[in-house]
Amino acid sequence: MLFPAGHTGLTHVVIYYHERQIFPTSPEQSFCGDDHLITFDEQFAIIELPYELVVYGWNDDEFYAHTVYVDLTVRELYTTQTSEATYAALPE
Repeated sequence: MLFPAGHTGLTHVVIYYHERQIFPTSPEQSFCGDDHLITFDEQFAIIELPYELVVYGWNDDEFYAHTVYVDLTVRELYTTQTSEATYAALPE
């Protein structure tokens, strides 16, 4: 997630799956920044329809519009005979 220069911490982003905020994991928090790249190595299994994530963003700045860039990696979920889930990268 990239917050270009000029946001001054006034632009916020959260990611939802169904009705639950999954990133950041605490519902009281949001991602924000200024000239800042946020990366995190989290995994979340999307196993129920609809297979959608929703990115919500808002801006506390009354004067300027801002753009945040969100890049997500989706991996296929494989299930073993013992029903343990493992993740594998999809070919590009």
